[in-house]
Amino acid sequence: MRVGDLLTELDGRFPFDGAGAWDPVGLQIGGVDRPASRVGVCHEITDEVTARALGAGITVLVTYHPLLFAPTTSLVEGPGSSGRALKLAEAGVSVIVVHTALDAAVPGTGDALADALGLPRAIRLPDSEDPEAAMIGRVSTLDEPMEPDALAHLVATRLGCTVRATAPAGPVYSVALIPGSGGGFIAAAAAAADAVITGDVSHHRAREGSELGLFVIDAGHASSEMPRSSKAIQLRGRGDVEQLKSLADLLDLHDIDLQIDKLLDDRNSLPELEGYKAIHGTVDRLTSELAQAKSSLKQTELALDKSNGELEILVEKAAAEQNRLYAGGLSARDADYMRREVDMLYAKVKGLEDEVIVLMEQREIDQQRVETLTGDLAEATEQKNALAGVIQEQWRLIDKEIGVKEARKASAIQLVDDDLLEVYDDLRARRSGRIVGRLTDGICGACHLRLSAAEVVRVSREDPPRCIHCRAILVV
Repeated sequence: MRVGDLLTELDGRFPFDGAGAWDPVGLQIGGVDRPASRVGVCHEITDEVTARALGAGITVLVTYHPLLFAPTTSLVEGPGSSGRALKLAEAGVSVIVVHTALDAAVPGTGDALADALGLPRAIRLPDSEDPEAAMIGRVSTLDEPMEPDALAHLVATRLGCTVRATAPAGPVYSVALIPGSGGGFIAAAAAAADAVITGDVSHHRAREGSELGLFVIDAGHASSEMPRSSKAIQLRGRGDVEQLKSLADLLDLHDIDLQIDKLLDDRNSLPELEGYKAIHGTVDRLTSELAQAKSSLKQTELALDKSNGELEILVEKAAAEQNRLYAGGLSARDADYMRREVDMLYAKVKGLEDEVIVLMEQREIDQQRVETLTGDLAEATEQKNALAGVIQEQWRLIDKEIGVKEARKASAIQLVDDDLLEVYDDLRARRSGRIVGRLTDGICGACHLRLSAAEVVRVSREDPPRCIHCRAILVV
């Protein structure tokens, strides 16, 4: 396949004539007749991407952002875009840019941003005075109004970024989506929606939005573009395509993993859990004590019923014997015997009456204990259920946020090389805490220890670079 064939394929998916007039889309370095035997795709051509492309034998780089944007008068060795362009040109690597051609396609970058945020289906931003805003922008009408702060939180959690927002201007019924640098389209967004999600918004543009009654959320340039550009140009159906993935993507993945770890830790260490554990133990104890109290009351009542029955029989027998004694007709000897028998029966009656009184007092004590324990158990159960409700609600919110992070993680994993991911997963299994850090001014972002200049050179040659102190993976 030639570069020209690849250009034709890309133009069919993301028509170049739909891009902004100012945007250098299409072939930026190389020639249409050059071979496209090994294709690499990326969001932006950085020094790292350039090195990986040259090392992988890439013949064509398809990039979202242009490598050369401002007018370039020279290509000389050194840092910056001109230095990278020279390296690629000298190595015979062609560069194709899709940028706003991808934005303007259907579905475009704004549609993907709406999908990533879980917003309803978006349509093109209506603005007859600004065709470019209509080309790039989208607007989504919400199923239900949303509070501005809730929308800003949704953007931050779904995109995993830090957002800047203007003062709330009332409920949001519709949202404009302008990925990338949308500060110049504030007026068009205000004419079509209650809020806008974009990037690179200056102070003055933000104030303009507020004055127009628009709630402005600045999610950052790259964060607002990545939901589409990270997937759209991967050309997945081709065996000769390599996604040039950056170590910075691994850092993003690790940040998401650390956020998930914290959420799981928060889930397992809610302050209410200790209270719930204590009240659960109290409920179990009271349940057991109540069962024992009820059993004791039942035994007392059975004993009382038995004693009352025996007393009733004994009283009747004593009365009958006494009546025989008073009826007369007995010999002196029989009368004396009968008198002693009646005295003995009434003595037994007196003993049983005392026993019944004791059992009645015990029954009252048992009934009072059952009543007290029943009330205590009902109160403890109510407290337990209330705490369970609080915990379940907090778990629901945490699990919802974990779900958002897991969705972002699933996307982030796609941007990391399989071999690198294997090293990362192995480190994660053996160590907790930060295992990926950015190397800044010779300082490891994981352990915060400094590497010497020679050590920086040495670790930069490793694949992947690893800190000599903590063995964390370094983004250099």
